[in-house]
Amino acid sequence: MMALIACVISLVIARGLAVIPTLPEYDRNVNIEARKGQPALLKCLVDSSDATVRWVKEPSQIISINMHVMSAARRRMIIQKTLASEWNLLINQVTESDAGYFTCRNGDVIVTKVQLRLLELPTFLDTSDDITADESESIKLWCNATGYPTPIVTWYERTPNPSPADVVSSGVVGRMLSIQSGSYGSEEIYICNASNSIGSVTKEIRVSVKSRPVIQTCNASQVAIRGDNAILQLWCNVTGTPSPILRWYLGNSYQYGKSQQGVHLLGEGNFLQVPVSHNDDAVIVCEATNIHGIDTKEIRITATPPSHSNNVQSGMPPLSHGCQLINSRPADCQDVKRLGCTTSGVYVIYPAGTDGFRVRCDQDTYGGGWTVFQRRLDGSVDFDRKWASYQVGFGDLEGEFWLGNQQIHMISAQGWYELRVDLTDTRGYAWFVMYNVFRVSDAETKYRLFVDGYDGSAGNNLKFNSGNMFSTVDQDNDGVQATDFSSGLKGGWWFGETNESNLNARYNKSSRKERIFWKGVTDNSQSYLVITEMKMRKWVDRRNI
Repeated sequence: MMALIACVISLVIARGLAVIPTLPEYDRNVNIEARKGQPALLKCLVDSSDATVRWVKEPSQIISINMHVMSAARRRMIIQKTLASEWNLLINQVTESDAGYFTCRNGDVIVTKVQLRLLELPTFLDTSDDITADESESIKLWCNATGYPTPIVTWYERTPNPSPADVVSSGVVGRMLSIQSGSYGSEEIYICNASNSIGSVTKEIRVSVKSRPVIQTCNASQVAIRGDNAILQLWCNVTGTPSPILRWYLGNSYQYGKSQQGVHLLGEGNFLQVPVSHNDDAVIVCEATNIHGIDTKEIRITATPPSHSNNVQSGMPPLSHGCQLINSRPADCQDVKRLGCTTSGVYVIYPAGTDGFRVRCDQDTYGGGWTVFQRRLDGSVDFDRKWASYQVGFGDLEGEFWLGNQQIHMISAQGWYELRVDLTDTRGYAWFVMYNVFRVSDAETKYRLFVDGYDGSAGNNLKFNSGNMFSTVDQDNDGVQATDFSSGLKGGWWFGETNESNLNARYNKSSRKERIFWKGVTDNSQSYLVITEMKMRKWVDRRNI
């Protein structure tokens, strides 16, 4: 080899040319890509029997000298040789610190230069927050993402199944989206999707248009008697952006913004309990305000003797039993029964952290003590509703109703609860299902369902829903990207990839896909479910029933 080099040099000198020493060609870097935790093989060929081969992590960290790997790298790196000329560096379980340039050197001469690039799932650096805008306002949304390969950012309007027709803009990282807000009181959802060959991430941005307060419903119901006073529970459902502040006033001559004799501020909030005299008529005013306006609604209370004080003129039915729980605060219907009220009907309960609300108690079925939170009887109540309705509840406790996801959560969070589901079809056939464990999580986690410990005559169908978040037509939380089950199967439910039940679907619908179903019970095309009840109570040892 040395003789060959000497010969070449002699030939060059003989021709009178200058000798310019050159380094090996490595200007075309070898690029290696690997995901975090995966192995990466960096190759190097040195055809010399007396070579001193070093791998260096640029700019100056020595990884190995010949076959010896430095102690700092020894746990994850080895020199791999299958041929005498191979000096390959094998990195096991690549980490973020491995990204960068490596050089393979024979002495001080660079033989190979390798760039190791770490494949990274896209992540968001920063995005627009939710926005409250004026009507028809021009808005710019942004979404900055990083990752390798460089993510592509695509914007969608919120639809159950984004398709090319739904794309409102697409581009590279940092691309802004220019939109115009909608009409008064509307809300639009835009989805920023950042994707590369490794995967994708999404971020929802809500654009709400400012709106005046609107009081949808306002009611009062009696929950107790104290001397000459009836204790009323007041509540209102209100919409508006930003969220309105609710104030309650007692007085027949209320006028907004004016302090008047005989008009008293009772309190603030969506729920309120106040004493009202049995001997006087009263007017209670609910006032909802935000920066865009005000709305008010009156509740008129008619004086009634204490012996008839259940009949509060408030748009709500009286408590449907003769049992009064004076100076008691039962946490659920099991407590109601323990306190001596063994008749099924409507009662007021006080789960931990609440001021109380009305529920229907089933004191007859399998030992009683059941708090009913879902009931279908005749199709008189539409269950095809949006998230807000399912959250606070709807219907009539004497007929069909959904108690409300927030109320269901507050009750089931008090301890170990069990679930019972009763089903009846058009032929009069009846089935039941019981689960030893039942719980519904809070609003932040989208009222996720948990059940376990099945027993019953109908199928164990809720096992497919356990762990799922609650979904409605305007809030798709089923975790299946290509499908919005709430739109297809109707009603709010704990939809997921597999759905073998939906007791909140449309009542008596001709389409089997859209009507109430429980697989194994409703498979017969000649019959369908007409009565359903879902109810919970603290776990009871059934041997004692």
